[in-house]
Amino acid sequence: MQEVTRCLRFALLTIAAALIACGHADAVALPRFLHAWGDSGTAPDQFRYPSAITMDSTGCVLVGDSVNAKIKRFTLRGEPVLEWNASTFQNSDFAVAPDGTIFLTAGNTIRRFAPNGTPFPNWGTFPAGEARFADPRGIAISTDGTYYVVNHMNVNVPCLMAFTPEGNYLHGWGQLGVDTQDVIVAHD
Repeated sequence: MQEVTRCLRFALLTIAAALIACGHADAVALPRFLHAWGDSGTAPDQFRYPSAITMDSTGCVLVGDSVNAKIKRFTLRGEPVLEWNASTFQNSDFAVAPDGTIFLTAGNTIRRFAPNGTPFPNWGTFPAGEARFADPRGIAISTDGTYYVVNHMNVNVPCLMAFTPEGNYLHGWGQLGVDTQDVIVAHD
């Protein structure tokens, strides 16, 4: 329970810091601990390894559980609302679009789910000859509707990729170094 509480507390503080950094300081009072929920296990209100957290447009908390390979939705009081199988969640991240669609980085794909957990086809199309996903680990949606994906592995693909809301590849930046002396270099 202590590890789960520690993870959720850290994640909630991270969300608060992100809101402040994005200019929404008025929406966030100084962080203070309110309450915690969840024990170790497989029940709807339990976690085996909570590894990602976000909020949806209804004000619910979404938690990615790596070991149980599930996405779980909770009220702000920690009451389970819904959970669904994400088939993989190891080293994953997710974001929620304005329409409630959930985007999950998983393996070498971006998986999509309806707000009720129903899976959609994978997301992200590339022009012929362009780079593909290489173990994407992060996804974010900007206020202008651009979707950004961070690739974790493979020196042959951009580290950061931009997409339209429909999943069409726009462009990428940066490349992983191949040596400990190399750095990420931005390019058009």
